[in-house]
Amino acid sequence: MAMADQDPTSLNNVLIALKQSEKLKHWDKPPREFGPDNPEDSDYNRNGLKDVGDFSSVTVSPGFCFGESQVSEEESKPITPESEVTCDTEFRIDPGEELQNECQWGSLEVAKRAREQYQLMMQLEEMSLEDEIKQRLQEKVSARYRTYLNKLEEIQRVFETKLHQYYHQRDEKLEREEYRLRQQKEEAIKAVKKCESDYSHYISERSSWLLEVMEDARRKEAEQADIRRALVNDLLNAKETFVVKLAQMQQLLEEFEGSEVLDSNTESILNQTVSHVECLLNNANQSSATQKQLNEAQSSLQVGLGCINTITQTLNSKKEERAKLEAERINQEAEETKLKAAAQLEMEKQEAARREEERLAEEQRQEGGYDLVAMISGRRRLEDLKNKLGNFLTAGDIMTEKYPNMKMEVQKALSVINQLTATDQRINKEKLQKLTSYLSGREFRASKGTIENETVVITYAKNLAVSNLIKCGTDKQVSGIAAYSWLMVNLVSCFPELWDLFLYHLFISCPYLLPMKPLPLVGQSEEDFCKSIGMKGNEKSDAHIGRMGTSASMYGLVLAMIIKRKNIPINAPVIGWELLAKHLSLTPTSGVSAVIFVELLKSLGFSLQETYGKQFLKLMDYLINVYMHKIEEVTEGAGAQGLSVLQTFLETFNRTRKIQQHELVDKFY
Repeated sequence: MAMADQDPTSLNNVLIALKQSEKLKHWDKPPREFGPDNPEDSDYNRNGLKDVGDFSSVTVSPGFCFGESQVSEEESKPITPESEVTCDTEFRIDPGEELQNECQWGSLEVAKRAREQYQLMMQLEEMSLEDEIKQRLQEKVSARYRTYLNKLEEIQRVFETKLHQYYHQRDEKLEREEYRLRQQKEEAIKAVKKCESDYSHYISERSSWLLEVMEDARRKEAEQADIRRALVNDLLNAKETFVVKLAQMQQLLEEFEGSEVLDSNTESILNQTVSHVECLLNNANQSSATQKQLNEAQSSLQVGLGCINTITQTLNSKKEERAKLEAERINQEAEETKLKAAAQLEMEKQEAARREEERLAEEQRQEGGYDLVAMISGRRRLEDLKNKLGNFLTAGDIMTEKYPNMKMEVQKALSVINQLTATDQRINKEKLQKLTSYLSGREFRASKGTIENETVVITYAKNLAVSNLIKCGTDKQVSGIAAYSWLMVNLVSCFPELWDLFLYHLFISCPYLLPMKPLPLVGQSEEDFCKSIGMKGNEKSDAHIGRMGTSASMYGLVLAMIIKRKNIPINAPVIGWELLAKHLSLTPTSGVSAVIFVELLKSLGFSLQETYGKQFLKLMDYLINVYMHKIEEVTEGAGAQGLSVLQTFLETFNRTRKIQQHELVDKFY
């Protein structure tokens, strides 16, 4: 055993050599399944015996070892069928060695036997190794083939499963898509039907609505045509009445044989009214005149009829007076002789009283200067207005005595004056139309018919209207004053006799506008003096001064609106200039003079400056440089506020040298 262990050709040493070989280190291990951990070409899965050379060509010596780390060229060559290990390997022994070692024959025999045994073992091992390798390869191939077939079968099953799933999913998807499309089609059909139904319903409703609109339009058109025909008929009747009244008035004027002449401006306005209405009626027949034009023409006719009725009433009154005077003259001629002596005596008495009055006035004139002269002149003017307006001022007493119920109705009807507004001119025009209709007698006759003395009622109504208008106007703010001033101007344009009534009631309310400075007379009580300056009852000084200012503002606005219209026969610029100039000649009154100047200049100053130019500037310079010092000297107590306002106004004028147009003059024009 010791020798076998030392023999390099022994099986044990060969196996050790095989195990220690780098290329055959896995020769005794079975091959594993191919996989990522053991690639097919790795050392672990390679056939290690294919690198083993022919052991028969190896010279074995006692020092040989298969465990060398170095690898020969023969070992590095790839194993081929020709180079595989066979059982014909022989150990060649040098004969010289045998001859020299005869004593070692037993060793040779042993070696031969060992060699035979080795060859036999090698053959057996080779055969065993080949069969084992073939068997393993066959098993491996079979296993791989089976695995491959299994894989193919699995792939086939997976493919068939997926194909079945694909067709199943496709069929389901197609069914769902078909169902969705069918639903969409049904919904589209329903939507189309709904749209058709809605459209039909809409067309039906729209058609019904259009038919209603057309029917309503036809009805309104028929109503408008009826209204238009009614307006045309009313206008035609009013025009005929106007023409008849105008002819009657002309006949009355002819009866006076030139002693009474119609104002040329009024005659022109009346003739123009007739021409305008005739032209409008011609256009109405051609359907080119509007309803608004017809209403305006009707209003102008009513205003003209009011003027004609007023003039006719005046002429009839004068005619009656002439007849009465003629009868009285005849009667008086018989009594003339008897009354001459009494008349002569009365005249002598009146002459003596007049001389005494003139003497007293002369004495007071020497003491009071121009203020007294102006006061006497103003009172005489107020007395003249009172005598001139006697029939208006006494109409109230006649109404109280004969027509008390009618008096209440007149007062109620004239309450429209209190309903004027400072913002809506349309409402004001409606009130003006009602008031004009009432003062002309049309509204009165339409509601009450004729009474015994219609003239008294209309005269009372006019006096009451002007009186209420001034009371309302002087109690309002600036915009309210302008509204009532506008109403007064329109009434004067329709009823010229109302101008004197306006002046009378305005002077009663504010005597300073006559113009004059009321002075206390000898023996006059304080109550009478307060009454003479326009103070009401227990009115305080500041309230009285404010009311004087609003009266002056109303007077100025009325004059400014008359100047702007230019169709009213009142010389407003002259009236305004005289009013300012005469006031500058009077001794100023505390508070009153300041507010009168500032209100007149605010309302009327623009018109006066346009009319008189440089003369107006001279008047303003006199007011600023001379008269203001007089006002400042007499101003005290409640008059300080009015003085401050006047100073501010004059400072602005002195800087710009121009007075701006009052904004409310254009608004209520």
